[in-house]
Amino acid sequence: MSFSYEGADNWRGSGRTTRYHVDGKALKEWGQGNRASFILSYNSPTGYYLKTPSMAQWNALGTKANYAASFKTGEASYYKFEENQRNSLILGAPVHLHLTQTLTADITPYCDYFWGYGDGGTTLPTSYSYVGNQYTGPLQVSQSGSSIIGAAIDTFTKRNSGLNSAIHWKTKQTGTATLPP
Repeated sequence: MSFSYEGADNWRGSGRTTRYHVDGKALKEWGQGNRASFILSYNSPTGYYLKTPSMAQWNALGTKANYAASFKTGEASYYKFEENQRNSLILGAPVHLHLTQTLTADITPYCDYFWGYGDGGTTLPTSYSYVGNQYTGPLQVSQSGSSIIGAAIDTFTKRNSGLNSAIHWKTKQTGTATLPP
């Protein structure tokens, strides 16, 4: 079993990227070449999207051309609105069976599970709004300011499972054959 942790400040702008990772394997062997194992892999990285500056912004700000380090009322350019996490858990149980001198089998059931989120924020004017290019009128909000902050959290989950299997048959060649010309 192994565990690792990694963390570093973003190379550009605020935020700290982290990653927790675990790998493990248990193995049981018996008889003549039989073995079964259980394999686990878990990964949990958390990071922040980086702003894509224009060339003029890059020339003016360099590596500071990113989201703001602290929240200011009415502004959505805050780095914590850009957080993302992509977790994974992968499990497998490969089995190798020596059935006879010439026949073996490999069977591997597996499953994986992925989950996480990505955030995003934007400033919306309250006096008008659009869906795509369609004007929808003013936003109906109780706030009296000229804009509001809209934030979204996009979550996802994905699951897969399956079974890989193979039978191997070894034959002995008793002579050599030559094909006619």
